[in-house]
Amino acid sequence: MTTATSLFALIAVGALASPAVAMAQSTSPGAPSRASTVGELVVTAGKREQSLQDVPVSVAVVTGESIRDLSIQNLDELSTYVPGLTIVEGGEQTGISIRGFGASLNFGIDQSVGLFIDEIYAGRERQFRSTFLDIGRVEVLKGPQGTLFGKNTIAGAVVIATGAPSQTPSLSVRGEYSPTTNRRSIEAVANGPLTPTLSGRLAARWSQDDGYIYNTLTREEEEQEQDKIVRGTLLWEPTDRLTVRAKAEYSEYDRTGRNFIISEISGLAVGRPLVNSPATLLPLPAPADVGAAQRLSTYRFYDPAFDVGLDYTTSKQRESAHVESKNAVLDIGYDVGFGTLRSITGYSAYDSNDQRDVDWSPTPFLFEPITQSFDQWSQEFRIVSDLGERFDYVAGLYWFKTDFFVDRRTDIDINLFFVPIENLAARKYSNLRFLDQTAETYSAYAQGTWHITDRLDLTVGGRYMREKKTATDRLDFAEFGTTRFLDPANNPADAAILAQALVFNAGLQTTRHSFAGESVEENFTPEGKIAFKVSPDILLYASATRGYKGGGFNSNSNTQNRQDFGFRPETATGVEAGGKLRLLDRTMSVNFAAFRQDFKDLQLSIWQGNGFFLTNAGSARSQGVEGDMRWQATERLQLSGAFSLVDARYTESVQVACNIAQLNFGQSGCFLIPAPTPANPAATRPVQDFDGRRFAPKYTATLGAGYLQPFTDDLEILFRADANFRAKGQSALDPTITQPALQTLDLSANLRPQADDGRWSLSFLVQNVTDERYYYFEFEAPSQTGTRIGFPAPPRRYTFRASYDF
Repeated sequence: MTTATSLFALIAVGALASPAVAMAQSTSPGAPSRASTVGELVVTAGKREQSLQDVPVSVAVVTGESIRDLSIQNLDELSTYVPGLTIVEGGEQTGISIRGFGASLNFGIDQSVGLFIDEIYAGRERQFRSTFLDIGRVEVLKGPQGTLFGKNTIAGAVVIATGAPSQTPSLSVRGEYSPTTNRRSIEAVANGPLTPTLSGRLAARWSQDDGYIYNTLTREEEEQEQDKIVRGTLLWEPTDRLTVRAKAEYSEYDRTGRNFIISEISGLAVGRPLVNSPATLLPLPAPADVGAAQRLSTYRFYDPAFDVGLDYTTSKQRESAHVESKNAVLDIGYDVGFGTLRSITGYSAYDSNDQRDVDWSPTPFLFEPITQSFDQWSQEFRIVSDLGERFDYVAGLYWFKTDFFVDRRTDIDINLFFVPIENLAARKYSNLRFLDQTAETYSAYAQGTWHITDRLDLTVGGRYMREKKTATDRLDFAEFGTTRFLDPANNPADAAILAQALVFNAGLQTTRHSFAGESVEENFTPEGKIAFKVSPDILLYASATRGYKGGGFNSNSNTQNRQDFGFRPETATGVEAGGKLRLLDRTMSVNFAAFRQDFKDLQLSIWQGNGFFLTNAGSARSQGVEGDMRWQATERLQLSGAFSLVDARYTESVQVACNIAQLNFGQSGCFLIPAPTPANPAATRPVQDFDGRRFAPKYTATLGAGYLQPFTDDLEILFRADANFRAKGQSALDPTITQPALQTLDLSANLRPQADDGRWSLSFLVQNVTDERYYYFEFEAPSQTGTRIGFPAPPRRYTFRASYDF
């Protein structure tokens, strides 16, 4: 025990925290409400239910109870409590990364971190934008998952399990209110038998939030959100060998505004004298304001109340979004005697309509409506052997098909570049583009574990994948505010519009293109690991695996160079060594891992100041250590912790946009790359080399504690505190911007009956207690040199919750 305790001490010295402090209720009134040992967490990382402490892979688990206690609404908020997991909402999409690696923000790129909801792959962020409803648990698998998942999991996987039906009747209702943003929600879950062999579960949630930012131009709160989601699940068990689970879900998501503000205007301190209109006495914009650092007068001409900085105000055109999504699963399991055969059929679809101000300012310069239509089908057949034999295995066949269409129009009003400002139609035009893409994937996988002895296991496996993609991409000029492409050859009015646009920017002519392409790829990713049980409570393991993410087609290509249309596959090699420990008479569990991941042909989309440039950027590396701990210190006190120490760097020449200081104020490090060639398809532009630069925070960690205090003979209060830490790092969208170090604290109290069958609870939660103000990320505004856009985190927020189980 001394050796194990010393090992734990070495692991825990840096930072200890955890997203899960799950308190069980008492067995009698007035008695302490905790067991004397830490409860087991069950995971399905190996495609079978196992204790987390018996799975030789790095997995972080957030329980459904913790999601409710911490009022976690979605994946964005979940990432705060899982070190090493980062979720970033971009201008077009949401990206997920683990250990510093994730997909770039581009409609043509699949996620590097695979998201699986009830065994169904969700590769598009619109498939998981709804708020959490009746979640059983979330598992975060870190590093390449090369075998057991049919789709791309080159950087890791997030596995979500929703509530399962049972024969135990229950009805629960939960309500929530946050005065900070006027957020209110109500959730109801009904469960129980329909027949002796058929169980049903119905869950529904409605939520509404007014947001924490005020738009001084539209005089509205942002971002206003409303979610409606309903899910029905049936579980049929006609025999002890056959299980059939069917799930159907429908959701609607509406939003007004977005949480983006102008965070900085470089050169503002020196500025220039404002020129006022003699008629309105408001400051008039001048040509010098556009393309220069001093542009305050331009913004205040359109909105006199405009301000800059993190004051939770914004000033931009009215934005909106509407998403309707549908999901269905049919999961059939049959015990064939030596194992379980499963058939998992999945369907997922959504339609969305966005109206976005993509100059992010009060000017009417750029506005972008985006419509998306998506549907997918998948089919998986899997055989999972029973445990207990000398050899056990998992094998499967997987088929997946998607159809995706995105129509994106950018309305461009260049009247503000002329003085006096005139509302001339000839100075307005649109860029209209669409991407129509289909993808079909076939894969076969197998993994076997040989129990060489009762203490030593050897696991090998691999996955073969074949994927075909076809895509059509067109970008051309259109009539302002419409989806009609200009026809300058046959329409003199269209020719005049195009001529005026080219006066403003002659380079626009070189962006027009129409591409069609097809790609077929085959790949095999092997995996191997060895696990050794030092004792029944100590498991050590080592693993090596390959990861692969297919190439595809660029939805943001802005040149007539066809090589800009496609991008190559990305590969990764990962090695990991770690341990799973139960200590102090099983009152403590400790998990740790050391890892290294090497990526080649990294698919990288970097913000260039006026758009994203997508390329295969060479190589990168991520290495470090991570761990988590849960300790039932006393019958009333549980401590928990997790940390991630990561050194993530580019290891080959990676050329990204120069920053403002380099372009305008003479800072060194910026150079021009040459004209396009087959070896270098990038257009001539100023860049800097990021070879050797870090692209993720050195560490992230959380600290958690829960204490259960009897309040009366019949009541108890669960107090908990969760602290989150992050080192400084680079912006996910613009690596030229450094994000500062951060520490936040959440506190809560939960009043409830002490009895096991206590049916109600009242909770009060304070998030970001110290009211830390920071940006999730920042990037340069398009065509507004010196202006940066930031996505601010929420201020201090108070939340009241009530629940009742009938």
